[in-house]
Amino acid sequence: MTAVDESPTPFKTGNHNGNGKPRPRKPSYGLDRFLMTAKTVVSENYNGHRRPGQAKIQPSSVFIIWYAKVLGNWKAIVGSPAAKDLLWSVTYDAEKDVIYLDFYKTITNVVIPLESSPKKE
Repeated sequence: MTAVDESPTPFKTGNHNGNGKPRPRKPSYGLDRFLMTAKTVVSENYNGHRRPGQAKIQPSSVFIIWYAKVLGNWKAIVGSPAAKDLLWSVTYDAEKDVIYLDFYKTITNVVIPLESSPKKE
């Protein structure tokens, strides 16, 4: 009869890293923290790329258009009245602990009437 090895498994599970020491915890990005960070990142981006003579914007003048948490990552669409034709997409990647910032400029706004729309006379 062979003895069964009852030592802990070497797999990294739970809140330890396999060597008995706890894993360091990353700061949690809850909704409020993410939205404030998104506003700050957008205001810093705008201020760093603005034209001479344009006023700087503060995070308080940045607004959130849409946000969601998908597969553990936060995402938001952000704008500012000072930047009328710009939108930013802010994504927090929780696994890598980084923020990605994309910005978009409106080139044109086209109205496309639908056939199902009631006609005005």
